[in-house]
Amino acid sequence: MKKRVISAIIGLPIFIVLIYFGGIPLAAALGLLAILGYAEFLRAFKRKNIFTVLVGFIYVFILLSCVFFVRHFFGLWYTWFIFIAAWGCDTGAYFCGKAFGKRKLVPKLSPNKTISGAVGGTITAAVLCAVFAAFIIPTFMPVVACGGGITTNPNIILFALYGAIAAILAQAGDLTASAIKRRTGIKDFGGIIPGHGGVLDRFDSILFVAPFALLFLWWVL
Repeated sequence: MKKRVISAIIGLPIFIVLIYFGGIPLAAALGLLAILGYAEFLRAFKRKNIFTVLVGFIYVFILLSCVFFVRHFFGLWYTWFIFIAAWGCDTGAYFCGKAFGKRKLVPKLSPNKTISGAVGGTITAAVLCAVFAAFIIPTFMPVVACGGGITTNPNIILFALYGAIAAILAQAGDLTASAIKRRTGIKDFGGIIPGHGGVLDRFDSILFVAPFALLFLWWVL
């Protein structure tokens, strides 16, 4: 836990700055993460073929690039919905699972995940997204250049629904990574992020949420 906290203290400010500036700095950072994540994916498989190479490229490069496109097309504040949903779900699931978790969700893939944690994480993400849409977007968007036609008064119900669906996808992304690790016989994809593991260990939920956020924002905005 100590290593996770230290990594967050160091990494979070850098991450916030990159999202804030967007453009080339964000593209370069995401490109580096994608290269590292792709290497982790391929390294996990002892026997590589065209299928694993192609799936790995889509799984890492294509899905992760959606973070950049959300930032590019919808601006700074709407980009946070990706991380609020994914990491808000993680946090809610952790505490609800600790407090109420008894029945396991998918014990063969992830023995620590519980049904209570999954429900709690989904509710947490929905509430956080609704609050962000209700208070943060209307307060800060008017003073930020975000492009023409992007609303500063989003539909709160729609964004609560977004948060719930995104949370389900975040957990699916986590379980997908767990399934890959279980199939390949590894504990973590890497160790580049102390306390978290590899790039794919930290961003597994983001990979599934970012494409959905891009499609959702394109639809509602």
